[in-house]
Amino acid sequence: MKLCLLHSNPIFLTLLPRQVFTVCLLYEISKGKASPWHPYFLHLPRSYSILTAFGELETQALQVDYAIWAAQKAVTKAKYEWEQAFTLMKELKLKPPLLTFRAWIWATGTTAALKYLYGWLHHHPKYGTLAPPELANSLYYAYALDLKPNYVRAWANMGISYANQV
Repeated sequence: MKLCLLHSNPIFLTLLPRQVFTVCLLYEISKGKASPWHPYFLHLPRSYSILTAFGELETQALQVDYAIWAAQKAVTKAKYEWEQAFTLMKELKLKPPLLTFRAWIWATGTTAALKYLYGWLHHHPKYGTLAPPELANSLYYAYALDLKPNYVRAWANMGISYANQV
């Protein structure tokens, strides 16, 4: 199945926009060097410090009952969303490592960072033209950007800066 045929897939209609964007990201990564985003992907963080990525040790280190509950709830919700999208990811023939829950957690962290970065980019004096306001709520805002090499470098630099802040 090609990504452009997603809109006709019944599973697609049941997914939240963030799930679809996460699947799109994993699909692009599965293309490897054939993806126009490959240079950017090479600079993405390998992990994020988000609740869904917490293991049992990190969760228990939170110590406060409500914080532990919130971390467990975040993992439960992420697993549910991953399971909902899993059939679609298999239909897209993603490579086995990209079908894992761990890959899903990484991809959701990346899409969240992209959403944050898009807002930052929109207001940046130098790169503001890359992020037109009419695309701010578009699911495919990242695909709408012009992929000139200096733009990819700018996105990569902002991604690294964001990862260092988290």
